[in-house]
Amino acid sequence: MFLPLPQIIYKVFFLFAAIFLININLKSQFIQKVFKIDTTSKDYYETFDTLSNNRFFLSEKISSPQLFNSSHQTKVDYRSNGNLNLGVGHTFRYLTLNIGINFSFMNQDNQYKGRTRYLDLHSQIVGRPYIIDFFGQFYYGAYIVPESGPLPKGETYVQRPDINTQLIGLTTYFVPNWRRYSYAGAITQRDWQKKSAGSPLYGLEFFNGKIKGDSSLIPYDYKEFFEQPEVFKVKFTELGAGLGYGYTLVIKKNWFVHASAISAVSFGYSREYVGEATNGYLYLRPNFLIRPSMGYNSNRFSCSVYWFANRVIAGSSNMSYRINTANLRMTVAYRLKPKPWINKFYNQVF
Repeated sequence: MFLPLPQIIYKVFFLFAAIFLININLKSQFIQKVFKIDTTSKDYYETFDTLSNNRFFLSEKISSPQLFNSSHQTKVDYRSNGNLNLGVGHTFRYLTLNIGINFSFMNQDNQYKGRTRYLDLHSQIVGRPYIIDFFGQFYYGAYIVPESGPLPKGETYVQRPDINTQLIGLTTYFVPNWRRYSYAGAITQRDWQKKSAGSPLYGLEFFNGKIKGDSSLIPYDYKEFFEQPEVFKVKFTELGAGLGYGYTLVIKKNWFVHASAISAVSFGYSREYVGEATNGYLYLRPNFLIRPSMGYNSNRFSCSVYWFANRVIAGSSNMSYRINTANLRMTVAYRLKPKPWINKFYNQVF
């Protein structure tokens, strides 16, 4: 279920304006010349720029805000009620668009976990020498996972329909070994990786987030373990630099197993709201981004299982908080020659 449009329209506009401007910049004559397809090693991967990759997918996405006390011995583990979505998608050249629909017959646990209203935007621009992620996540409603772990099926969790989690971000990472290693081959299957290869990854990231409740974020049973149990809202902004590695193992040319992991060190500023008072803090914390996938790829057909997990960490000396995002997607795709009007539209807009 989506959030009311007026609450987020200015943030969505900013997000897509950034996508448009950066995409135009990446199409500059210099970039086109330096990173043209003729410089890639065709023995390692093949690019299907003239074909559109059309897919059906099944996915589940979860946003999980967590709050830890100063000793990290106690945590409040909120979790959105992730919905199973059935959808269709399209990749042509560097543009990927996926649309998922939440069918009620596939999701029947609202009475146990509560309902989560959301708008979740995640856009990827996967070029040869770079990968860019845009995040626009707006979630209302969560339930609490006990420290002992998930409850048996059919038992009701403590629900917080007032918990609002927001995360807006941008990550951009360079792929030095792009002539032999294709990130797109593992993530969107726009390319077909035919030989095993890997590459270091390095770049920058920016995040702005918020966790807010109508009352204290710390439930009554947890108050004695937190120094400031009356905090009802936390906000943060951070900028970081990251380093990682990605590798695709190819088996008999068509089967692949891929994994990439990035760790970033972020410098940020957080603000906690306690009643009428606010407290600001500077911090230095790590963030993490991983993308494992596996599947089958060929010149026309592909299928894959892909998991995306992102962790953003912020906080103060009294409390630290995380926003975890996870997305599991199973995909079946087939490449087709696009209609002339699609080529024309892409060339004019992108």
